[in-house]
Amino acid sequence: MRNLIIFLLFLILGLPNFLQAQGFQKGRMYSYIGVASGLGNGSGSIEENVEVYSIPSVRSGTTVFELAYTNTILRQQLGKGIRLSSQSAEFGFEYALFKYFGIGFGVSNQTLTSNRFPVISFPLITIASLDLGISSGNPDSGFALGNTIFLLTQKNTKIMESTTADLGFYYHLFPNSTWDPYIRLGGGMGVDRKFGGRTNRVFGGIGLRYHADDHLFFSGELEHGNVYIVDYEPGSNSFKNRGQYDETVFRAGVGFAFLSPSDSTENSTTEVGSKGKTDGNDEIYRKSANVMERYSFLATEIFEFPSNRIHLEGRARIDAIARNLHNEYSDCEAIIITFVSPYRDTQAGWFDNEDVGMERAKLIAKILKDKGIPASRIIETTKGSSRFKNDPVERVIVEIRRK
Repeated sequence: MRNLIIFLLFLILGLPNFLQAQGFQKGRMYSYIGVASGLGNGSGSIEENVEVYSIPSVRSGTTVFELAYTNTILRQQLGKGIRLSSQSAEFGFEYALFKYFGIGFGVSNQTLTSNRFPVISFPLITIASLDLGISSGNPDSGFALGNTIFLLTQKNTKIMESTTADLGFYYHLFPNSTWDPYIRLGGGMGVDRKFGGRTNRVFGGIGLRYHADDHLFFSGELEHGNVYIVDYEPGSNSFKNRGQYDETVFRAGVGFAFLSPSDSTENSTTEVGSKGKTDGNDEIYRKSANVMERYSFLATEIFEFPSNRIHLEGRARIDAIARNLHNEYSDCEAIIITFVSPYRDTQAGWFDNEDVGMERAKLIAKILKDKGIPASRIIETTKGSSRFKNDPVERVIVEIRRK
């Protein structure tokens, strides 16, 4: 546990400059680590096999004190029953493939622990009991004492340590939101490092992530899983895991979102507001923490080059943004950002592409206004100018941000 805490502190303190989290966003890569514990409803044939292995047969037919005492202890132990519990740790990555869907790859380590499991194998105790019974002239007494030793030497023991490589599919109900509920389904394959055998695992769960700031999120998940042990080699004198085990677990974790290349480009460029021209020393920056949705297009996907006329496909894309502003983000504002390639230098610090960029932004804003979006919720900007050196491809970006 101490090593896990040190690792988490390292991630939190050492990686913020390379990571950024703004809710679930298409194109981002997320890393996560979590630990889980069973809720006590586990069952399956693995548990039945442990019960058979851990409970000896009751011998009767004699009234000697040793056998009476042994049967009493045996009945008490049988009354307690065998219970298995599940614990697991998981580390992996999720890639936001689409707006609502993500695909995850990870490694998980699951252990099963029995509240009672023999420390000494029953065949060895049987041989010792037989020798004791023969030497005392009372075989039943020897077996009874052997049963007692077998039971009293049992202790809390791990009976499976399964490491699997997992593939999971995520569905996020509210992408780009601080509170991010999701559904996860998946499976994995691995090995049981305790007693041998190959393990298969399937799981499904519902979870919730809370994005604390631009760097990390916390998560809680309720998951139900099944693990199957196959291709095992039964032993004649030792226990071998076989069968399946299912249990519902609760998982708590922490995760991070890696900074995407598009974010790096945008954060290193200059933004010019529509309230008037500014020089290179008076730039307008907006924090991206409040971004709820980001639409990014090549300029050719909106405008019909070489003119600034918006073609039919471009108008359809802007209409879709207007619908989202009406339905999903009625309390947000739209920031229109146009990227244009540098032309010639007309005055110190600026290029004449600023006028081109602002004209394109105003044309897009006009369509949004025609669709009923108030002008107070629209900001037209252009990015680039003299410091636009990272990506010369002309683009249009529309960000929906909290006011």
